Amino acid sequence: MSDERLPEDSLREEVDKRKLDAELSDEMLSEIDSIAERAKNARSRHDSIQTKQSKGAFGDRKSSRSLGVGLTIAYVIVLMPVGGYFIGRLIDNQTGGNAWSSWLTIICATLGVAFAIAILSKHQNKL
Repeated sequence: MSDERLPEDSLREEVDKRKLDAELSDEMLSEIDSIAERAKNARSRHDSIQTKQSKGAFGDRKSSRSLGVGLTIAYVIVLMPVGGYFIGRLIDNQTGGNAWSSWLTIICATLGVAFAIAILSKHQNKL
């Protein structure tokens, strides 16, 4: 009663073992391919979300800059004549006349429009 195996049995076991290894290898390769595909899809989703967030966070820089320039121009056009009027009114009250408020309003309005055009021109050159 010896436990010696026949060479055919040993060969069969080796063949069965290799078949099992091949099947496992095929399963592993398919699983690795599946994982790689899922990782690729997750990466593309992540990149698209990052792109959307970066656009939202920093927005259109041109839009933000244009909004700032527009508000600056609006303030200049409105506040320059108002400031000129009040400064002229102050001078009129001190001197007893009434010409300074109207002339300073006109002069400051002209300067405000000129300054607004200069700002707009400078902004157009940056685009």
